[in-house]
Amino acid sequence: MQENTDESKNERIFKKPPIIRTINTITPQKVGEDDDETPEEEIITPIHEASLEIVPTAHVSDESIKHVRQTIYEKRPEIVAIELDPGRYKTLLDEANGIKKEEKFDLKKILETSNLAVTIVSSFLSSMQKRMGEDVGVKPGSEMLEASRAAQEVNADIALIDRNIQVTLKRTIKGMSLKEKLAFIWELLKSFFMNDEEEQLVKDEVENLKQEDTIVEVMNYFKETSPGGYNALVHERDAYMAYNLKSLEDYNVVAVVGAGHKQGMMEYLENPDTIPEIESINYVKESRFSIIKIILYLIPVVVVILFILAFLNGINIQGGIINYILFSCLGAFLGSLISGSKIQSALVAL
Repeated sequence: MQENTDESKNERIFKKPPIIRTINTITPQKVGEDDDETPEEEIITPIHEASLEIVPTAHVSDESIKHVRQTIYEKRPEIVAIELDPGRYKTLLDEANGIKKEEKFDLKKILETSNLAVTIVSSFLSSMQKRMGEDVGVKPGSEMLEASRAAQEVNADIALIDRNIQVTLKRTIKGMSLKEKLAFIWELLKSFFMNDEEEQLVKDEVENLKQEDTIVEVMNYFKETSPGGYNALVHERDAYMAYNLKSLEDYNVVAVVGAGHKQGMMEYLENPDTIPEIESINYVKESRFSIIKIILYLIPVVVVILFILAFLNGINIQGGIINYILFSCLGAFLGSLISGSKIQSALVAL
């Protein structure tokens, strides 16, 4: 008798992700102003035989949108699990309902909280995804929005199974080596200067991402070139989302995730003992030492030193340097304000 008690104590409990009701979630009317709160977990009584269907998507693909809707209508699940966290889900709904909220860019706060690198990466990726979406005629996150609509239409609830985007970005940046970060920035910059032929190639590759051999090849390449980035962006999120799906194993579930996550998630679900404790991959160890912050704080010091040296050497600096600072540096700063104005919507489908 004592042995059974011990076994029950040692049995691992998987806590459910945020579950929200879909009634009036996406309608022609605007979402109410009281929707800022994170959805609370609700207990749902299973009414069908438990099953799981993972729908892999290419995040800016019209075909993926159609596939998502078709699968949800065919399976009629109790729960539709989507690759979003509560914050990104609300942003997606706000955009769908025409709600625009001003994002305040507080440079001082960003520096104090070591969020500068996250802001820069978010802005770059947001711009890149928006451009890719424009190239193929699909907005980033459209398949997740379609999953929400279809869930409402079949009276299914929605589970938000992805990790908080801020945690993911911070862990990604901290996990990457300097070489990986520089290579990553270079690839992002190159994406803004593609010619027509390269853009067409991107369109073709987006559709090919739904093919298993192609996605495996792409993910293996990512893993080889940026193991630190791969671990936080892919491997940890595979585990996080698999953990949440494991908690829903008593229900009939359709999960809509990026194609790059399906294989890793399935491996975890087939071997649940290998899923790490959720707390171990859901925190960020804050570091007081930040190279980026030091560089930013040194900039005014360097400028002052240049002024002093120029003055001591009798060089007239009022024309050239001041104009350069005013027009070049100020212009770059304003550009960063503009590009960082949609922080909440960045990486909406990662």
